[in-house]
Amino acid sequence: MNTRRHLHLIFSVIFFWGLISCTKKKTIEDRFPREQTLWVNWGTEPPTLDWNQANDIVSNNILFNLMEPLVSLKLTSPDLEAVPGLFVSWEPDKNHTEWTFQLREGVQWSDGQPLTLQHVLDSFRRLLSPSLGAEGASYMYPIKNAEAFHKGKIKEFEKVGLKVVNERTLRFTLEQPLVFFPKMLTSVNTAPIRQDILKKHKDLWTEPGKMITLGAYTLEEWKHDELLVLKSNPNYYGEKPKIPIIAGRMIEDLNAAAELFDAGKLDIHRGLTPNDEKRFKNRPEFRRTPSLAVLYFNFNTRTPPFDDIRARKMIIHSINRKEIVSLLGGDRRVNTGWLPEGLPAAMEDQGLSFDTKQALKLFQQLKKVQRHELQKLKIDSNSNDTHKIMLENIQAQLRRNLGLEASIHMLEWKTYLQKVRTQPASIFRLGFVSMYPDPHFLMSLWKSNSHFNMTGWSSKKYDQLVDQAASETDKEVRIQLYKNAQKILIDEAPFFAVYSATNLSLVSSRVKNYVPNRVERLIFKGMRLDE
Repeated sequence: MNTRRHLHLIFSVIFFWGLISCTKKKTIEDRFPREQTLWVNWGTEPPTLDWNQANDIVSNNILFNLMEPLVSLKLTSPDLEAVPGLFVSWEPDKNHTEWTFQLREGVQWSDGQPLTLQHVLDSFRRLLSPSLGAEGASYMYPIKNAEAFHKGKIKEFEKVGLKVVNERTLRFTLEQPLVFFPKMLTSVNTAPIRQDILKKHKDLWTEPGKMITLGAYTLEEWKHDELLVLKSNPNYYGEKPKIPIIAGRMIEDLNAAAELFDAGKLDIHRGLTPNDEKRFKNRPEFRRTPSLAVLYFNFNTRTPPFDDIRARKMIIHSINRKEIVSLLGGDRRVNTGWLPEGLPAAMEDQGLSFDTKQALKLFQQLKKVQRHELQKLKIDSNSNDTHKIMLENIQAQLRRNLGLEASIHMLEWKTYLQKVRTQPASIFRLGFVSMYPDPHFLMSLWKSNSHFNMTGWSSKKYDQLVDQAASETDKEVRIQLYKNAQKILIDEAPFFAVYSATNLSLVSSRVKNYVPNRVERLIFKGMRLDE
């Protein structure tokens, strides 16, 4: 970024917030006193606060503070084991095809209404409803008849494998044995829902003053694309939050956000540019946390030239991922496979290698019309300073190693997600953090029935291996099945991973009990402020 332009942007952002402070100083101090308020950078506008539909890290980080999941993860534990949430206990049958859960007693919604099992059933019915089109519905396909109901093959929700045993007991029947099923319910997608609130407020039910929640916080204010504020929930069943107000800004420019942190305008900022990493890495506010996240690029295999496996492998062989990681820093690890380190069956170093001779050989094998299509190559990503560095390097490598001129397109996060779902470019960037510490989540993303497989590629053999691994109780056999499935991914190349991520954050010294974790959840209820 041009230095003069960068400084102008920083001063503009600081001036903007300073202007607000000057023009509305008394109001802001009254509503958000420093001793009661933690300021965080959400990074961007959340695409949705409808928890049945949320599937991005920004929305989830807000929602995990507004809603309590059915099952929680112990974030302070190295193994991130499943622990009670709204369900206080669970028990499988001997085959792990039936799981029985007990609902916590005495839980109230933020409006004082008691939580019931009907609210849990209503959430699953809505999540799996064909009309909602929730992408996270495919997570729940292991439940008996969930996929059939979601795809409209059966109309009666009563045929889906959820049965109320009594007012506090819910039994799930699965299509196959799953030893890790409770971890699947740590998703915010399955949190209970209030049908009366949906009917009353319709599309506005997630707005402040209308949204009714179960978590430690409620939605106080949402000034779209600028500010989203959470306030302590007096009806929360657990220990009340020690920080009454969480005020979140939406600053996509990572450099500007780092400047605001340095100026004391932010208490938590996640995601640093390489320059800011160098600048802050020796300061006590700098936090580096291993993550179960992988960043990768998809090929659109529905259209030429990437409907041809040779074209896909040609691109992969022409890109030196070590060069990208060296530019970005941040303890990122080159990942040529798929599953990141920290998950069983990880194969970070067993993918296609950087090999310009092989890339040029494959280029020569392509038809003239395919080579012509490659001259119109487009690479899409959401707007982000680090992503821009990466895309520009890939652009330069393709020019250097293949003589291809690729164009780069970067969009605001919400707009970008809509585009990749409807009109994906030839190559488009995505990243995922594993929802729970088990290989199945990331492996299931590539199944033929997954809404997150946006490439157009599918493999029955891959689907079979992943399903078989999910049911396998022998740990070593299960790991080998996932490795075999990854070999199919690598060989057929519908995508290429670039690196496994490390979360880089800035946390103010006044924030205590900040809990770093490998699933990158940002939970505020246990934090406190120490002025």
